[in-house]
Amino acid sequence: HYECFHQNEVIFFLIGSDSLYSLDTWDNYLQLLELTNLLVINRKDYDYNKLHDNQANLFDIIKNRLININNLNQELLLQTKSNGNIYLLNQISSIDISSTQIRKLIKNNNLYNKNNLNFPDSTKYLTQDVLKYIISNNLYN
Repeated sequence: HYECFHQNEVIFFLIGSDSLYSLDTWDNYLQLLELTNLLVINRKDYDYNKLHDNQANLFDIIKNRLININNLNQELLLQTKSNGNIYLLNQISSIDISSTQIRKLIKNNNLYNKNNLNFPDSTKYLTQDVLKYIISNNLYN
C-alpha cells in the first residue's frame, strides 16, 4: 500500500529508544527501515548509546544507518533526500508518554462512542486532527 502511494516521498517515523531496542521483534522491520527514516528519542533506561552492548545483533544490522544529531531542525528534514537512516536525537526535551499510554487514554475516555470530538485533557499529546484520524480509522479499538 505504502509503495503505491508514497514511493518518492521521504518519511520520518518517530520512536522512543525503548522501541529501537526491540526493533528486531517488529514484523517487517527491515522493510520499515527501507521505507522511512527513524527519529529516535532517548528514553530513561534505554540509552541508545549503549545499544551496541545490549543488543549486539541488532546493532550490527543497523550500525551503518545511525546518525547522531544534536537537535531536530527543519533544515535537516528538508535536506534529507532518501529513506533508510536512523537519526538519534541527542538533545531534545522528552515527554514521559508512550503510544501504549495514549491508546489507554483514548479507550478510557470512551472516545470511540462520542460523535462530537472535543479534545480531552487526557489526550493533550495529540493534535485534534491526529485524534480524529485515530478514531475515524478505528486504530486503537
